Amino acid sequence: MRRERLEQSRLLIPKSYKEKQALAARQKYKQAVIRVQFPDGVILQGVFLPAEATGSLYEFVADALKQPGLEFDLICPAVPRSRVLPHSPNTGERARTLQDEGLVPSALLKFKPNETDSVVFTGLLDKLLEASEPFTAASS
Repeated sequence: MRRERLEQSRLLIPKSYKEKQALAARQKYKQAVIRVQFPDGVILQGVFLPAEATGSLYEFVADALKQPGLEFDLICPAVPRSRVLPHSPNTGERARTLQDEGLVPSALLKFKPNETDSVVFTGLLDKLLEASEPFTAASS
């Protein structure tokens, strides 16, 4: 009997209370650790604020590429289906943040180059690769 009441009371939680709890959980994280995996297996990691726009993530990745003019997408391979993160907002919309996209506190994104005959993915800048270190589960 008591268990039934407990289950029913869970169902009767007001929507405003649930939203308040979700907001408190989101504000708990002060930064987001984003990793981007490239086709050659290299992973680029950056730390961002949850309120930063997804466009800043695209700028971060573009600054690390050898080929600066290469167009690309960042894919979030989340369940139930993967999706492309928006580059910039459509006209009249506000920019989507890392928080809005569910990338806080951390996420692994896939780099998908939009290659053409004249522009192909050549990897990251040499100075970044020289400063890199092997990724192990213990260092995460």
